[in-house]
Amino acid sequence: MTLSSAPGKVYLFGEHAVVYGEPAVPCAIERRARVGVQRRDDGKLRVRADDLSLDGFTVEYDGTTEDGPDIDVSESLVSAAMGYVDGAIEQVREVTGEDDAGFDVTIESDIPLGAGLGSSAAVVVAAI
Repeated sequence: MTLSSAPGKVYLFGEHAVVYGEPAVPCAIERRARVGVQRRDDGKLRVRADDLSLDGFTVEYDGTTEDGPDIDVSESLVSAAMGYVDGAIEQVREVTGEDDAGFDVTIESDIPLGAGLGSSAAVVVAAI
């Protein structure tokens, strides 16, 4: 299994100034998002993220539209998001040279959600 992590952040100065192109001073905090990835042989992507919502979630995806996530958002948003997922899977398959590679992805985080501490960004950075 490959493991990676990234810290949350807090802005010391300029949090709202960055919206207007001004500088800000961010600082890492001692809370982290952790991502583990393990290869699987069936070509599917399974993402388990118990800490990223009130109930946690697990999604399994094999590249077909019928197997996309069952969530309450517009079809166009789901389609756009799954396009990014498909692109990420394709890039990993190109790098590994394995056209049928699938992955189990486990996401854990002790960064509070919705607190402005960069939990989403930390998950993305750890996953990359």
